[in-house]
Amino acid sequence: MLKGATMNKFEKITLLASYGLNTTEMFLLKKNEENKWNDALEFINKHNGASIRTFADDEAILTPHKPNLDLSEATNQAKELMNKYNVILTERINPNFALCAGKVSVVKEGIRPNFSYELSMGSGSVVRDVDKRPRSELFCFSVSTLQDIVNLRNILGEKRFVMSGGNDVFSFIDEEVEKLVDGLKFAQAEMVTTKFYNHIFEMSVYSIEIGKKQLPVIFWECYSKDSLSKV
Repeated sequence: MLKGATMNKFEKITLLASYGLNTTEMFLLKKNEENKWNDALEFINKHNGASIRTFADDEAILTPHKPNLDLSEATNQAKELMNKYNVILTERINPNFALCAGKVSVVKEGIRPNFSYELSMGSGSVVRDVDKRPRSELFCFSVSTLQDIVNLRNILGEKRFVMSGGNDVFSFIDEEVEKLVDGLKFAQAEMVTTKFYNHIFEMSVYSIEIGKKQLPVIFWECYSKDSLSKV
């Protein structure tokens, strides 16, 4: 089990990476850490911008998330946000390349683990959609094997989903269905390797390869299902 009581968001992502899960390139700029500002600028320039995640000392507080900022926006936002929050700079990731994003509850009761998915579907999807959108607009399902994921192929190809933002209804094209099924299969196999059962993973599947390992699946965080506090 992840020992979250003494781990901040950056450390938790680093731990997931140590288990071989694909995460983003990152740089931590702590609150008011002016002596690291030049290093932060170097990271932003290297990636021609950044996506920004933040966290407070009290991680129960919901803090800003600024995806896919250009060089000027990332510089200005990081400078402003570091006065109030700890700032995690990551490589630029455009949510428009997302096929899905959300949360996966992994519970093992017997020989085989069970995976319960709550996903926001389609371009623009981010993990926070799961907490903000009505459940009726999410794609929710439970599976226990990789074959169960494969069996979703027809559903994914025929179902009409509500896009992030709630304004448009769409269906995946065949190529997107194949990438989505492959991504979910890969993510499920990766989660099993950690043996973090009774936990919730936050992840996204993209139509492009991204992250440290240049894969279409990114893991953002993992926390205890029992406490429902992020660990």
